[in-house]
Amino acid sequence: MSKINTFLQKRKMHENRHGVFMVIIAYVLSFLMLFFGSDVFYNIKSTASGIMNESEEAAQEQIEEEELSELLDEIRANKLLLKYQSLEEISSSQEILSKGEPLETRLLTVPSSTDSIDQYPSLQEQEGENTDFDKQIMKEKSEQDTDEDVDMIQSFSVVSEEMKTEDKKEKKKSKEKENQEKVEEVSNPGYIIKVTDEEVAMLERIVQAEAGSEDIKGRILVANVILNRVANEDFPDTIKEVIFQNSNGDYQFSPVSDKRYWSVKVTKNTKESVERALKGEDYSEGALYFMARKRAKKNSAQWFDNNLTWLFQHGGHEFYK
Repeated sequence: MSKINTFLQKRKMHENRHGVFMVIIAYVLSFLMLFFGSDVFYNIKSTASGIMNESEEAAQEQIEEEELSELLDEIRANKLLLKYQSLEEISSSQEILSKGEPLETRLLTVPSSTDSIDQYPSLQEQEGENTDFDKQIMKEKSEQDTDEDVDMIQSFSVVSEEMKTEDKKEKKKSKEKENQEKVEEVSNPGYIIKVTDEEVAMLERIVQAEAGSEDIKGRILVANVILNRVANEDFPDTIKEVIFQNSNGDYQFSPVSDKRYWSVKVTKNTKESVERALKGEDYSEGALYFMARKRAKKNSAQWFDNNLTWLFQHGGHEFYK
């Protein structure tokens, strides 16, 4: 009211009759505003109502979004559970494979993501309430999961084929080993070690090349030395490796170095000597080396004398260990 008075004083309206009426009207309007409130004149109530309606709509949209999010989470959880159960079934197919049933047969029984959802009517009903956008999301997700299931089946099929191939290889190797052992047992009756026919021929050839001019005992002694090396941990484990052992290109046996090993003709006496040595006839006293001093180089002979223990001499060979 003081503002109104100030306004009237400035314009000296209080001296005018019209100014008095204006003051009365102002007082009346003031009382009306106090009694009915400002909403009647400025429509504040309707404006506040509009704001309230917008807030309620936003809250409703948020609630709907939360419900949709919960629904999608539930759908994802159900799918993960179904996929986990499917993986358990696939892992159990390994046992079926060992019994002879193809892995592909077992994998084809695994339900896809689409089939799994059909087993839950309540879930389908909930999906029906979603918007078109939500259904599109669900469709794309289902197609993606189906592709993943197909890839899984294909990968397991590849693994299955690899396992079958490896199993065939193992069986083939095992069968070949059994056959080889049978051949060795038949070919080597009474031998002190297991040797192949090829190794017997190699032993006969080196004995012929080293001791072809010696008697039966001299030939048996050469075979004894080679067999002693096979049994000794400081030398190779097979007859072939012992015969062809070399150090920086220098072979242990001179017939291999000068190629006489490949040109000799094995005699009957040599075959008999080798067979008797393989059956355990041994005169070597554990000898691991022998030398024909007349044919040996001076440096080689000195190495034998300085580094080895001399055992005995038979024919043209001296034996050491």
